[in-house]
Amino acid sequence: MVRSDLDRLAELEEERRFLLRSLDDLERERAAGDVDQHDYQDLKDGYTARAAEVLRALDDGRAAQSTPTLRRPGRVALTAAAVLAIAAIAGVAVARTAGQRLPGQGLTGNIAESTNSKLVQARQLLGTDRVKAAALYSDVLATQPDNAEALTYHAWLARLDTRAKLDAGTLTPVVAAPAFADVATGLARAMSVAPTYADPRCLAAVLRFRDLADPVGARRALDDCMDANPSTGMMSQVQTIGPEIDQALATADPVALQLSQAHRQSDPKAAIDLYDKVLASQPDNAEALTYRAWVTATVANDALQGQRIDKATADTVVDKAEKALAATMSAHPSYADPACFTAVIRADYHADLAGAKAPLVSCMADGPGPYLRTQLADLPTQLGVGP
Repeated sequence: MVRSDLDRLAELEEERRFLLRSLDDLERERAAGDVDQHDYQDLKDGYTARAAEVLRALDDGRAAQSTPTLRRPGRVALTAAAVLAIAAIAGVAVARTAGQRLPGQGLTGNIAESTNSKLVQARQLLGTDRVKAAALYSDVLATQPDNAEALTYHAWLARLDTRAKLDAGTLTPVVAAPAFADVATGLARAMSVAPTYADPRCLAAVLRFRDLADPVGARRALDDCMDANPSTGMMSQVQTIGPEIDQALATADPVALQLSQAHRQSDPKAAIDLYDKVLASQPDNAEALTYRAWVTATVANDALQGQRIDKATADTVVDKAEKALAATMSAHPSYADPACFTAVIRADYHADLAGAKAPLVSCMADGPGPYLRTQLADLPTQLGVGP
């Protein structure tokens, strides 16, 4: 049973009141000196951004009530409310994403209604009572162990608790390390059950940078987060650590920084130049070899589609790229990305779905990297290939 539009409007109205109360409370806490300026600004920005989203959703919902529209069966989205959570001692603010249908939230009847109610309550308690919020997420996981939202925020609350104790000196780094590792495992679980859900990816970037001293993993997680289309509130929180991560990478691992910059380039020539810089120092770097080949193949395909080169010229470039991918697969058999790109080229450029299946099976078995969501798109579903 899908919740009615009126139920959804009532939930949004409840969240609007909660956010406005939270803003009022925040001003009082600031006046009393109970929150520092950094945390105050983070919280205010997050609450304000989400309040604006809620008001727009309320306006749209009320308009829809007066203007009937057709709705395709099976496409009703269960929109998750977004509430900012903060660790007062650690000073890290995060925001829940909105507008995503998550695994475990499509049940019918009283179980779904009870779960949804608990999730709403937990979101509202994230910034005020983490113990109760964690208990509610535990209740959800008891009946829906694959609920991505509950997995994500149950793990994140454990991270906040561990960080608070560590900063207060009641927990040693030796004891905290496995606790943070467990949080990483919980976030990874959420990612596996919800491949398009941004929140665990975004929070993993914070965890890896702030708690696990892993700027390389943090940069990859942050890139993956941005590629998953996070909510405005979540994006505003995690974007601020991007320059910090890059600064750390510039010293700790300049090659990783060059690779990340290349992946984020919108100009193919600039990306290729960066990959070439990596290969100048590390000729056998599997990531640079793979992505350089992919970029050259896509440039050739784009030029062919734009009629700037002929088919024979494009075929020559793409064939060279495929050979480079094959050589990388041979030299680095456990690295999935060249097999993934090979599958995409077989399916999209050559229109050879049968030929795409074997490399796609290898790609999904080994686990594609964080930059492949857009490239793979629905190909695994189309060919019936899962992880």
